[in-house]
Amino acid sequence: MKTGKNHYGLGLGLGRALLGALALVAVIAFAGPRNSHAATAAGTAIVNSVEVSWDDATVVGGRGTDNDSVTITVSFVAQAPTLTLTTATPVSAGQETDVDLTYRITTNANDSDIYSFPATTSVDNNATAPTLPAIADITLGATSTIEDDGTFTTTVFKVADDGADDDAVNDLAVNDYVVIGGERVQISAIVDDGTTATITLASALSSVPGAGVLVAETQDFTTTVTAGTISGASPSHTVTVTATDGANPTPNNSAVINLTSPGLTVTKLADVGAGFVASPANVTPGTDITYQITVENTGAGVADNVTLIDDLSPFASFEVGSITFTDGATSSSLTYTAGADDDYSNDNQSTWAATPTSGTGGAPAGYDATITDLRVDFSGQTMAAGSSFVIEYTVQVK
Repeated sequence: MKTGKNHYGLGLGLGRALLGALALVAVIAFAGPRNSHAATAAGTAIVNSVEVSWDDATVVGGRGTDNDSVTITVSFVAQAPTLTLTTATPVSAGQETDVDLTYRITTNANDSDIYSFPATTSVDNNATAPTLPAIADITLGATSTIEDDGTFTTTVFKVADDGADDDAVNDLAVNDYVVIGGERVQISAIVDDGTTATITLASALSSVPGAGVLVAETQDFTTTVTAGTISGASPSHTVTVTATDGANPTPNNSAVINLTSPGLTVTKLADVGAGFVASPANVTPGTDITYQITVENTGAGVADNVTLIDDLSPFASFEVGSITFTDGATSSSLTYTAGADDDYSNDNQSTWAATPTSGTGGAPAGYDATITDLRVDFSGQTMAAGSSFVIEYTVQVK
């Protein structure tokens, strides 16, 4: 603010300059950020003050003064965020399995902004399209710059205050994560009295940050993509996630998912009274034989529509209702219902319409001598990678 007294004194001082008695001092002081930075928080006041003083015997103290200042407020500048895929890629996954992709989004805007993810797409090679879930909006606080007050350390520093007397500054709050000089750290405390904002970190930076270094909020998020099914050689998905503040989209961040196929193996053992073995002892007519069939998916991909067909010997009669299903230690995710998931043939697989009936074909009670083949059909179901199941049934030697 300017005063009449000061203007009068200024004129007198200029007159004395002709006599060589002028002493002129100009002091320029800045309040707010000490270093110019494109990401200074919106709303920050840049105050430029000037004071002039001179010898003046007419005023108390013998010195006249005048001062003035200019205040400029920083405006909001929208900018695209930085979006980084932190999951190592490519990712290997079985068909129809879930793949978690983790991303890190970091603000570049100088005010709090909401970021959306409107365009998650996939380019598919020899695979049906994956399921791409919607990603919820994320709000990040404004960027800030570290102020040079000579006291900052690797864990404590000051930033330009936002004018509010609370425990947050520029929408940064305790437990938020920020990136400072390329390092991701968590905020453990904020002291903001409306004039000065001091941030304390939960862990130390590798070095003391310099004045003007950017403090930018960052968040990690995970989206789950469900892979499609394999339709040819070298199947893959290239999934792209894009973030935007509504006007500025990020560069594309692509994750490659290579689909791996299932690989099923089958093992058959027999028990004639001494346990399941690959080569049981000789048997006599009328002996029961229980067969154990173990199916394992040793591949990395899920297996769809698994079907098991067993060719019965013409010298044995099938025990009616003897089929059992046992899931493996690693669940196959398959379910078996007797009468719904099993079929039988009495004409060597020409048809599958036979119904095992006790005493049929001259077999003793409880057995059917006409059954030539049995089938267990898991159509419409998916067998998990790395899993197994066991089917058992009994026949009697004719």
